[in-house]
Amino acid sequence: MTLILRCVNVFTSPIKVEEFFITFVKMVEITRKSLFNTVKSLLGSYELDFNNVRGQGCDNGSNMKGKNNGVHSRVIREYPRAFYTPCGSTKRWEILKNHVKYCDGKGLTLKSWSDTHWESRVSSVKAIRFQVSQIKNALIHPMENNDDAATVCDAQSLAKCLKFDFLVGMIIWYEILNKVNKVSKVLQQKEMDIDDGISLLMGLITYFEEYKERGFDKAMIEAEKIAIEMEIKSKFHESRVRSKKKFFL
Repeated sequence: MTLILRCVNVFTSPIKVEEFFITFVKMVEITRKSLFNTVKSLLGSYELDFNNVRGQGCDNGSNMKGKNNGVHSRVIREYPRAFYTPCGSTKRWEILKNHVKYCDGKGLTLKSWSDTHWESRVSSVKAIRFQVSQIKNALIHPMENNDDAATVCDAQSLAKCLKFDFLVGMIIWYEILNKVNKVSKVLQQKEMDIDDGISLLMGLITYFEEYKERGFDKAMIEAEKIAIEMEIKSKFHESRVRSKKKFFL
């Protein structure tokens, strides 16, 4: 759950309505009562009197907007002056758009691949391929700002995987999957005949043969660019060889 406070600043001229992000809260129980009590507890922890609340807004989840027992209904029941208003704001959307950088591949959702939908393999790799730098930053945040030891440990483990070896493999895997997926989609078209199908498959084989010769070098160059952006060393990880004692009979 996210807590955002909007207040009226009467100490400025002209008077301003200001909005502040307060915190994210990890909810174990998401019942109406639990959410309501959490909001009250959070305001109390910041020494804010709920009786001074003059408005409230929330998303349209059933546990939030319920007419009789929703969170905002419970608030009004106990604090009648906390009138409900929809939390949607066109200004917030404009602010979001102004801070979003539009570029190829960005804004993709991280998700696992599906057993039944082959193209999902491409989508799952693509989301990492074009957002790996943002993923690293997202992992750093809980490492530095989370009190949950398990969450911090998971974030650290994932962050350690984002090395140069991973970047090279990620690029190679995406390019291969993307090429195979394009051929696969064309082969599934109703008007496809056997001659065109054979031609496409032969072209795919040729692509693999050429990629074997030159694809690795291209992937290395692309991985080095990403490594510079992520501030990691453009060097393959070398595993230490464990020395073993020799015993003679």
